[in-house]
Amino acid sequence: MYRNAYKLAGIAALLLLTSACQKVIDFKVANTAPIPVIEGALYGPDSTCNIHISMTADVFDSREPDLVNNALVTVSEAQQGSDTFMSDGQGNYHPRFLHAIPGRTYHLYLKIQGREYTSVSEMFAPVNLDSLTLAPSNSIRGGGNSSRRAPGDKQYQVTTHFNDPANHPVYYRLRALVIDPLDSVKPKFNNNELDPRFNRGKKIDYPLFRGRVWTRDTVRVELETLDFGTYEYYRTLRTSQSSNSISPSNPTSNIKGGCLGYFGAISVSRKTIIIN
Repeated sequence: MYRNAYKLAGIAALLLLTSACQKVIDFKVANTAPIPVIEGALYGPDSTCNIHISMTADVFDSREPDLVNNALVTVSEAQQGSDTFMSDGQGNYHPRFLHAIPGRTYHLYLKIQGREYTSVSEMFAPVNLDSLTLAPSNSIRGGGNSSRRAPGDKQYQVTTHFNDPANHPVYYRLRALVIDPLDSVKPKFNNNELDPRFNRGKKIDYPLFRGRVWTRDTVRVELETLDFGTYEYYRTLRTSQSSNSISPSNPTSNIKGGCLGYFGAISVSRKTIIIN
């Protein structure tokens, strides 16, 4: 799971990477009343659904942010109706019967401490990740335990290949994980947001991990198909993370009501390659 510690205007941003399953965002603010941080993701076609809710914390408070376990959380879809998600007591809310199905639109409604928050996200059909290809690389960026590599081990660049569907307003996020058998406790991550508006209906070839993968590594790649609101959240999140400003802006939320975070109905295709 990724944990990103953000501070609002006037406070520097800090990213702490802890695992690969999802983002959990700890927003810390100075002398400001707490507001909700909502992280909602519905993944299809495997129908993994989770809404995580916490509150922003004061920048001078070293405690973990407060989790919200008493919110009213409903997600509705035209054919399945409205499902009231159930709390697990750890800030997470899970569906009782709702499934994440590509081609449908999902409506989020939350009531937290008397305030209402809403969002809408469309789940497009997944775009197939056609293939992953390897090309030898002479780069030494990232190293990858080069001092412990066997004679003859090589570095590679991984390139993803997929076709953008014509006349569909989809956006993409490529999530990649490299598992190094010599350093399994420190996997390498690569997240990239792609705006394909100038490549509609065309083949897209996108490189990952230039020179940072080696013989015997395992590379797992997910191609997430997003609507614009979810894409814009991830894009501005990355901008905030990479900003050198002492007062980085917050990611653009697609949730109405005055909160931080996002709600996304996301379809996924996956591929794995083992480098021999």
